Formats: sequence, structure tokens, C-alpha cells
Amino acid sequence: YAREMSDQYKALERESLARWVSEADVVITTALLPGRPAPRLVTAPMLAAMKAGSVVLDMAASPRGGNVELSRPNEVVVTPQGVRIIGYTDLPSRAATTASQLYGNNVARFLLSVGPTTSKAMAGRFFPDYKDPAVRAMIVLDRGGWRWPNPAPYSPPGAGDAENRPVGGLDRAQTTMATTINTIPNTIKDDKNISAAASPAPVSPVVKPVPAPPTVPIISKPLVVSPPKAVPVEKAAKAEAPADMAALVGDAYSGTAPTPKKRPPVIKEPLSQDRVLADARNELMFKNNAKLGLYFVLTLLTSGVLSPAPEATQLISVLLLASYAGQQAVYGVKPALHSPLMAVTNAISGLTAVGAIQLLFSESDFALKELQQVPHMLASAALFFSCINIFGGFKVASKTLDLFRQTGDPKEFFSYYLPPVVLAVGGTVLGAVNGYEQIAPVVGIGAATAAISAISQLSDQKTASTGNVLAMSAVLSAVVATLADVYMKYPLASTLDGFGMVAGLVAVAAAVGVTVADKVGPTELPQTVAAFHSLVGLAATATAVGEYIQHSNGYSLNTGELVATFLATFIG
Repeated sequence: YAREMSDQYKALERESLARWVSEADVVITTALLPGRPAPRLVTAPMLAAMKAGSVVLDMAASPRGGNVELSRPNEVVVTPQGVRIIGYTDLPSRAATTASQLYGNNVARFLLSVGPTTSKAMAGRFFPDYKDPAVRAMIVLDRGGWRWPNPAPYSPPGAGDAENRPVGGLDRAQTTMATTINTIPNTIKDDKNISAAASPAPVSPVVKPVPAPPTVPIISKPLVVSPPKAVPVEKAAKAEAPADMAALVGDAYSGTAPTPKKRPPVIKEPLSQDRVLADARNELMFKNNAKLGLYFVLTLLTSGVLSPAPEATQLISVLLLASYAGQQAVYGVKPALHSPLMAVTNAISGLTAVGAIQLLFSESDFALKELQQVPHMLASAALFFSCINIFGGFKVASKTLDLFRQTGDPKEFFSYYLPPVVLAVGGTVLGAVNGYEQIAPVVGIGAATAAISAISQLSDQKTASTGNVLAMSAVLSAVVATLADVYMKYPLASTLDGFGMVAGLVAVAAAVGVTVADKVGPTELPQTVAAFHSLVGLAATATAVGEYIQHSNGYSLNTGELVATFLATFIG
């Protein structure tokens, strides 16, 4: 600023600043000339090019103008683009408050980190973390006992450096402080002849050098408080106070304990932090289990009071048993197998196809003939979406499990599982043709059991592929049992027509699901499972809405069917 720059220089300066200012989140200007207006560095076009939320601090703001075109002294200006321009002229006085807040926040955070008081399991408790070297180094007194200097439990980084090497468990800073504390009594003794009534005239103090630590290892063992010796009550009452600081602190250089003349308090070793945390977590677990038990009992009692018909009670019993069985099956699955677990359970959820098949073959009693085909259209869409999820989901599950296979893994012989599957499918068909009405419900129960068993097989890598194949068999058996059920309920002609439509929808949906799954890479498998699962929700909702429309807007549905329809719509 010895001389003013040329106009060409200023133009180049503004051009350069414009590029940098537009990319910056924070801009601070400091250019101020004594006795002259501050140079204009940041113009309005530069401010307009900044991102919303950016901040400009004009430290040269004054009544005569600042470095920023739109700044005003002692004000915060917000531009139409959302840029904040700070023009405070009392920044030095504000800095002290900000610095104190920042430093106080650091101190508060450090004190809070001493004990795990922020964790949910330790709420309302204070427990120093004795394993933390920063915490150990700051503890001087703990429950009435002298704890400083605390031996370091490990060698910190740079332990090989002679400058920072711990000696006897203490680092260089602790050793220096121990030296200072032990020199305090000697200093007091040397200066005890100074009269309290001495002249107040200034006296040059005599600074004595602090004795250097011995060249040999100054501490051969950690500071240990010896167990107190039994002292008669009469003698303990007459005990005198320590004569100097050394009697209280002890010889920190030799590693011996303090030699107090009073009986020291008995220091009880604290419970380990792991033990305290374990007790706290255990207590929290018991509380949560008690709350869960209360909610469960209240739900049962409420259901018993509000249940108007046996159908609703039967639905609740099936739901509870299925929920418990599914939870137990999923609980044992290892985290590494969560991706194939997600794919298999998603494919099993494609059994929304069962409801779609039942709706597709049922007869409508809806009053308006124009809308009688709506439930069948919804059922067709639900069956299509469900089958895309079934075939695509199992394909994704197989690809996910293949990622876990290694070259030396033993060969798998899944062809031996074919006879039981053929027997289940063929036996169900033959039983339905010969009029055995209970064959379909029994096979359906077996399919449900096989599906739960398939999920439990995913708990181990060795049986995960078996679980995937078992789940495929369960879904196939359930669909065949449903077709057998509708075969015995409806006339043969309409059933055969319906079977042709079902076969066509299943074939197209299978092609779509497998094609999509084949094109998915390893990193996209979880997202694909989520996308397939959204189809299941759509199928469940479509089936529930179609069921409601099918029966004259729900008037002919019993209570259990109404509850199932509501749950399917809500969950879907």
C-alpha cells in the first residue's frame, strides 16, 4: 500500500477474485488504509455468484465503507441470494467471548468423556474410565486416596524416543511434575526464616535451580499405596499432621508410597468399567423385556375383549405363532448372511400370489356389473407382480450365495431333493382330482413349515444354499396347494380357463424377474431386493382392495376377513 495500484492491476485483481469468491463458502477481507476509505475488493456481482448460505466477513467495515460493496458497519446483511455479510466493527471484543465458548466447550466435552455418562446404559451414572490415559493422568485424588501420578497402562506412540520414553510407567510430563512437587517442601524449609513483617520494599527473589532427576531410572515400580497398619485408637487420636509435602506425597522417585502419620483411608479398588457397563446393559435389557411383556399382555387382553368372532381369534393365533417362529428363525442368522437372508425372505413374501389366485377364481357379488371385473383385474396384477418377485428374488438369492463360494468348497447335490418335491406336487394334484378336500390345507401347512425351516438354514454358510432350495420348494408347494383348493371349489370349465390364465401370467412374470436379476451386478443386489419387495407390497394392497370390492364393498366379509383385508392394505 505504499502507492496505489494501476487500473489495469485492479481489473486483473477483480477478475481473479471473482473466480475464487464464487467458489468459496467463507470470505474474510482485511484490507484497510490509514486515513483513506478501504479498497473495494468484493463487488455486488461477485456476491451474486456465491452459493446460498455463504458468509463474508468484512473486517474493514466502517462508516466510510469497507472491502465488500454491500456491507454496513455493525450490521449483518443478507443478500437476495442468501449470502450473509458481517460488518461488525467490534470484532476484538467479540473474539474473547467466542474463544471462551470454544475453550469451555472443549473442557466440558473432556470432562463428559471421563465417564460413559452419555451412553443409554449408563444414564445418570458417573464412572471414570481408568483405562483412558488422559483420564488417568488428570486424577489426583480418588475416593479419599492419593492417585497421582498414575502409572500408564501402556507405552504411548513414540515410546522408543528417549525424549518421551516412559520411565517406570510414567511419561516425561508426569516425571517433571513429580520433581516439582518434591522440591516444594525444601523450598519452604529454605525460606522459613523470611519474616512476615519484613519491609514491603521490592526484593529480588533468589531462584534456585530445580535438582535434575538422577541418571538412573528414577522409578523402578509404579506408585503403590501400602495397606494401612493397625494403629491403636489412642495413638491414632494423638497423631500429628504431616510435617511437609513429602510426607503426604511420598518419594515419587523411588516409587514408595506416602508415609502419613495419620491412618490413611482404605482405598477400595473400583469395579472395572466393563463390569459396570455390563451390569447397566443387563439392567436395561430386563427393563425392556418387562415393557415388552406388558405390551404383549395388554394386546392379548384387548384382542380378547374386542374380538367379535372366532375367525378373528383364529387369525390372531396364526399371526402370533408365525411371528414368533419367524423371529426365532431370523435371529440365528449371521450378519455376513443378511443379504441372502433378505433375498430369500423377500422371495417367500411373494406368496401374496396365493391370495391373488384365490381372488382370481372367486365369483363376484358386486351390484354394479360394470365393476365386477375390477377384482379380477386387480388379482391378475397382484399375481403378476408376486411372481416377478418370486422368480427374481430367488435368482438374486442364488447370485448372492454364489459370492460366498470358494474354489475348495465341496460339491452340492441338490438333485437328490427333486423326488420329495415331485412327490409333494404330484400327490397334491392327485388328491385334489380324487376329491380329497383336506389335501390342500395339509400341504399348505407343510409348505409354511418348510419356509420357516428354509430361513433357519440361512444361519450357516454350509446350509445357506440348502435353505434357498428349500424355500423354492415351499413356495411351489404352497402355490400348487392353492390351485388344488380352487379346483375343488369352482366348476371344472371355469377352472381350466383360469388355469390357462394363471400359467400365462406366471410364465411372463418369471421371464421378467429372471431377466432383471441376471443383469444386476454384485453391488446392486440389495437395491434389487428392495425393488422386488415393493412389488410384494403392491400385490398385497391390490389383493386386499379387490377382495373388499368383490364382496359388495365388504358387507359379506366376516370379521376375520375384514381384519386380514385391513392388515394387508396397511402393511402392503
